[in-house]
Amino acid sequence: MKSKEQLWDVCMDIYRDLYKQSTPVADFDELIRSGITKQPMWFMDYTISLKKTEEIMQTYYHKHKLSKHEKQHVLQEVYLGCAPKFE
Repeated sequence: MKSKEQLWDVCMDIYRDLYKQSTPVADFDELIRSGITKQPMWFMDYTISLKKTEEIMQTYYHKHKLSKHEKQHVLQEVYLGCAPKFE
């Protein structure tokens, strides 16, 4: 079982990848550093397809060998967190 910190790291990696492939393209770490992520609903300025999002998430599920429970935890965090909106 992965720790909460390890699962959070997986979520952050997913966010980085989602924003690399969003429209417009963004560097997630730079968004954090610049303070953009502190603005309300900032993530609504970025879009990505649901299919691409699911592909990215599956990649990380396999890479980190997540259990069903861990996958659910990551999925909820990403979808209810600051993922780009779906086109």
